[in-house]
Amino acid sequence: MNMINFCFLCDTELNSSNSSDEHIIPNCVGGKLTSPILHTSCNSNAGGDIDGKAFKELEFFTNFLNPSRSRRRKNQPITLKIDGEEVRRSADGDLQPEKLIRKDEKGNLSIKLFYRPNSPQKKAQIDEAKQHIKNLGNKKGLSSERIDEIIENFQNELETKSETINNPEFTTSFNFDKDGSLFLGLLKIAIGYAVYSGCDKKDLEKSIKILKEKNNKENHANIAWHYPDNLYPKDSIYHSLVLVGDANNKLLYCFISLYGVIRVFVMLNDCYEGGDFIKNYFHDIRNQEVRENSVINFVRIQRDDISKILSTDKHYHSSYRDALSGFMDFFCVYPQEKFFEAIQAKCESSINEVAAESKIVLKEEDFRTEFRKKFYSNIATSRELKILKKTDIEGLIKAYEGHDYKSYIDILLPQIIAHLIGEVSKKVTSNYEVIKDKEKFKSAIIKEFSSITTDNEVVNLLLKEKHQEIAMEIERVVYESWENLKRVGVFS
Repeated sequence: MNMINFCFLCDTELNSSNSSDEHIIPNCVGGKLTSPILHTSCNSNAGGDIDGKAFKELEFFTNFLNPSRSRRRKNQPITLKIDGEEVRRSADGDLQPEKLIRKDEKGNLSIKLFYRPNSPQKKAQIDEAKQHIKNLGNKKGLSSERIDEIIENFQNELETKSETINNPEFTTSFNFDKDGSLFLGLLKIAIGYAVYSGCDKKDLEKSIKILKEKNNKENHANIAWHYPDNLYPKDSIYHSLVLVGDANNKLLYCFISLYGVIRVFVMLNDCYEGGDFIKNYFHDIRNQEVRENSVINFVRIQRDDISKILSTDKHYHSSYRDALSGFMDFFCVYPQEKFFEAIQAKCESSINEVAAESKIVLKEEDFRTEFRKKFYSNIATSRELKILKKTDIEGLIKAYEGHDYKSYIDILLPQIIAHLIGEVSKKVTSNYEVIKDKEKFKSAIIKEFSSITTDNEVVNLLLKEKHQEIAMEIERVVYESWENLKRVGVFS
């Protein structure tokens, strides 16, 4: 397939002077995939007319994740309710109450502050509250000494009544696609990715017509919420696209996932005449990494399944709630003690898993490669540790590299020792004069064993450190071997 060279909205033939890079996944949600597939004016108009309306509904997710955007644009604040109070949350996580000073039914004033630890907002809110107290005191004709006393009491009370809440409970509401805008925006993404992937114009004409006419009724007949279990990666937060051209079933369709929460199936053409292909794109927004055409667990949809997928799913809300819960897991902060306990547990389990899967004793660099894979996977899938980004995990791996290989060898040491004792025993048992005397047999094996040096320095170090335990094990093995030899009549 070759990329088509026309604007899919106005049919103008594109060249370097009249085209501009279109964000296939819009810039307003942190999309990075771009391509010159639209006429400059169409790009500008569609960005405001379609994308602006469609993806405003996703501001909650954009705010929490705060993805980087081109042209230095900033992500917008949102309003949440915490303890019944409206609080503005900026995209960097700072909280600002809509009303710092509030009056109850009896006319009593109260001050309620919300801020992150060590945030500049803390000082700003406290200074604002103090100024309110001062202004109110002046209005009531209080002396400067009395005002200072009230402010001092406020400061003291603030220190005693402040409470750190790692994950404050908040309420907000969602009403996706209430006017059809979101689904139109998602259709535009699917068409854009198909054009970027080189689909022929004739295979997209029906979908393009729906988009240009903003035909919500027809669009809803070809797009539906869809939450398959194993299609999208879960180790981070992704924008994902999977485009399928199925020549056998004559279908062209796209799966879209934004933030791992908004997931839809888009039927682009159910009379597809093009070639057979699967293309996919995964943008890990947290770690700013992109994978294209990576191997995924994917089963093609059969034509008989389409009507079921496109029918209204009354139960998609539960799937959406599960996806939302998965999204929020990446922002949960656990108590420091529990956090570090979880890291230590994942380190130990990763070492144990590598040891359990080792068919031979791995050299240190080979172990490191396997340990990194296991440790990263175990942390990335741990609910307590999802807040860590890839760079954080890589830092942890480096921090644990000082002792993890020794721990790995220590796990395998019993089987290493058993193997070495077996090798020594074979050598010693060839001498009848030695083996017929139990004590000579033991002494010979201990002597031979003590002279063993492997090509692994960590193994050699642990053999020296545990020589007393090894001597006891040798004694046990020797006595068992000697009794077995005696039982089979090797000597009387």
